[in-house]
Amino acid sequence: MTHAPMFAKNLRSAGLLSAALALLTLVAGRADAQVIQAEGGGTGVASGGPTEQWRLNAYGVLRGGGQWRGRTDGADINRDMRVGGGVGARLEIPIHKYVVLGPMFDYHLLNPADITVLGFDIEFENIHALTFGVWSKGRYVLDLAGNPFEVYIGIPVGLSVCAAGAGGLPEVGVSIGLMFGAQLFINDTFGFLLETGFRRDGFRDRNEDVDDVRYRTLQFVMNAGISIAL
Repeated sequence: MTHAPMFAKNLRSAGLLSAALALLTLVAGRADAQVIQAEGGGTGVASGGPTEQWRLNAYGVLRGGGQWRGRTDGADINRDMRVGGGVGARLEIPIHKYVVLGPMFDYHLLNPADITVLGFDIEFENIHALTFGVWSKGRYVLDLAGNPFEVYIGIPVGLSVCAAGAGGLPEVGVSIGLMFGAQLFINDTFGFLLETGFRRDGFRDRNEDVDDVRYRTLQFVMNAGISIAL
């Protein structure tokens, strides 16, 4: 009878040990589905995960600061830009471990600041720009607590259809940017993105009454949105 309590205690310990081993096996199996051994040690994102799939990104845009420049055959105009915004979407297609390409389009509202000449205030209408182009980025993928985390430098470039005010005639220009960003996926399908950088938009305003005006804006831009693996 004196051995019964000891036997029961050992049995309980063995049961707890078995349960702990089973739990560790489940956790290890889940981790193996998320990460692999990276080059040079450490962990990297598993191949076949969301960072290796085609992704649809949708985001909102905030523009701020920067300058607006208008050039004519005569004097040039240089003024500050006010806060603007926009929305955009793009398709990201991984073509290499470190390279992603894809089509993009976005709408930006450019907001030139008013100027005062000889005591008179001159108001400039907002500029609406719809851009169709190509998004390319160089990336590096990390493992963040079991979640794919991608940091990158991206370059959006495209043709913009621009119009000033509600009744402005559309003109075609060129847009290019430089963005620094990151994407974090919280599961195999859904993630978030945040980017910041600069955007340059240029176009020509052709007018029969006055000289053609060549506009150029350079502004700070921030994008925030979602990424969905397809």
